[in-house]
Amino acid sequence: MTNRLCGVAFLLSALVLVLCERYLQGSVDIVIENPSGEISSVQMSRKDARQLEYFFRELIISELMAYTLAGSKPMSFACYREPGVSLSSFFLPNLKTIRGWRVWEKHCHYFDNGRLRFWREKSPWVKGVFCLIIADMNQCDEIIMQHAADFQNVVGQRIIHDKSLFQEIDKTPFLQNTLQKHDALLGILLGFGRENAWLYYEKNKNPQFAKLPLAWGPVMEQKRTDWFWKYCALQTPDVSDMLFPVFVGDLDSVESQRLRAEYSAASEKIKKFYKKRDFLSATLSLYKHGRSLLSRDA
Repeated sequence: MTNRLCGVAFLLSALVLVLCERYLQGSVDIVIENPSGEISSVQMSRKDARQLEYFFRELIISELMAYTLAGSKPMSFACYREPGVSLSSFFLPNLKTIRGWRVWEKHCHYFDNGRLRFWREKSPWVKGVFCLIIADMNQCDEIIMQHAADFQNVVGQRIIHDKSLFQEIDKTPFLQNTLQKHDALLGILLGFGRENAWLYYEKNKNPQFAKLPLAWGPVMEQKRTDWFWKYCALQTPDVSDMLFPVFVGDLDSVESQRLRAEYSAASEKIKKFYKKRDFLSATLSLYKHGRSLLSRDA
């Protein structure tokens, strides 16, 4: 009798797994909005859609890539560990990020545009770690030309003149070779401000100096605490949990005050855009069309 019950339980479990897999392999249409208000759709399996949603929730909310999608931050990046390099590389969030990137590579051609580049490369700082980098080409070109002297001193005059800083990203590691791991140039492209980036670069060369203050101060720390406990409780993060871009520097400078005002305004626009929209549809629409969607909702 016991063996018979075990056999029945096994068959039922197998049937449930088959039905779940069949359900996940079914197709869904992801709605994509454009600035004129018209909509289109991209079809993918439910399984791919679920994995993409998790992937982008991590990048958009936890890693703050929403600001780059929305045209408010030139560049953003996140990291994950290659499986096997450490115990943490087998943690579920890391594995889901890896799977999400693979799914994105299957579907990214539907969302290609001349504004964004989104790619993967090895970390120049930590062995066994990969960086997922997203760059708004228009913003990056503008900021490179605006601070051309800074970039020329490191990457060369020809590259700046031709605006070709990103042209070789498929062949040459951007962080390691092109930027030469230069903290000041990276900080400028990450939207932390030129003065702040160079101040961090100079201070970081001498660890005896006091640490630079963190933008947003107690507000950021409280938001981080709230987000951490929500994450520990396995609650799904939403855009209301999104923090401000974190940077250090001279917080009393005109530059820092401008950045805080710009990121605060961008945060409100992003949250308003996502409100009452499906998360994945909103994200992929924003990826495709950028800040023009936020302007339409204003």
